[in-house]
Amino acid sequence: MNTEHFSKPYELPTESLPTLDYSCHLADLIKFKEFVETRGVSTKNTRIDRYIQCLNEVVSKKCVNEPSIFKNSREKRFRSSLDWQLYVLRDVTRVAFEHNGLTIAVTPEHSKDINQDKLKSIAGSVSAAVETSGVENFIRCWFQIHIASLVANPPCVSSRVSSYSIDDFAVRKDTLPALILLRVISAVGDIPDARANAAQKLKIRTGVHLPAGATFRPVELRIAKELLENGCMKSNPTDKVIGMLEFNGVKHEFIVRDLLCLFAVATASDKEDMVKEDMGARVELLLKMFMLRYPYENVASPSFGLPLDIDRHD
Repeated sequence: MNTEHFSKPYELPTESLPTLDYSCHLADLIKFKEFVETRGVSTKNTRIDRYIQCLNEVVSKKCVNEPSIFKNSREKRFRSSLDWQLYVLRDVTRVAFEHNGLTIAVTPEHSKDINQDKLKSIAGSVSAAVETSGVENFIRCWFQIHIASLVANPPCVSSRVSSYSIDDFAVRKDTLPALILLRVISAVGDIPDARANAAQKLKIRTGVHLPAGATFRPVELRIAKELLENGCMKSNPTDKVIGMLEFNGVKHEFIVRDLLCLFAVATASDKEDMVKEDMGARVELLLKMFMLRYPYENVASPSFGLPLDIDRHD
């Protein structure tokens, strides 16, 4: 999978994204169904019909039998109810992203940049084609991505809409009213949804307090040295457990992936500290991996681990 601007620094957000309950998505789909059916378009046995059926059962807190609703989507990738809910919330946008309509980002701002830059790339090609084709009466070329987004910090799955447009700047008197109307319509997307749940204030973790009785298993020095010397891990799979920290009745196991993610954001000095032999430095390594996994004091869910094979360059 590829993400854009991974090398650009993104600060941790200090509040979560506003959210909509599933009941809001259900209400919107029902209104859309009613709208198209008043115009003679049947939605029976369409995705709209199946999405409504699925969301209605989710909202009713029933035990949803997704395969019976989505009869053509019985793939092994659907392992849990959350997989199906993500499937319902997305629009597959292959024109922009080859990995089946899912963007992966460090923060919501990163997610926004990924979509906007992809739209600009597509728009650049279209703009050149319009200029050379001799198209007349051109007012606006509008691009939009509606795509699922997996955000690491704060951890969330969202359905994101991103728009971009090319306008004819040599506006004529006869096209000016139409262009003004288009801009008014586009501005509607900037109005917050009154039904949205308020954003949650997030407290960024600055340290970890280990209570009495905490236990740990530090990362072996040879593993840290291999990473420092080679910049990668060839001798261990990314899901191998390499360290453990247990306190407050919770056992946290760290895998090679955690160490690789920490190494990716560590300074040169931090990397040197990773291979120090004193126990204090080795415990600190565990604490840093813990803080990377749980960057907020008031968010119990761990940060989503980003794929390690993504393109880290603009």
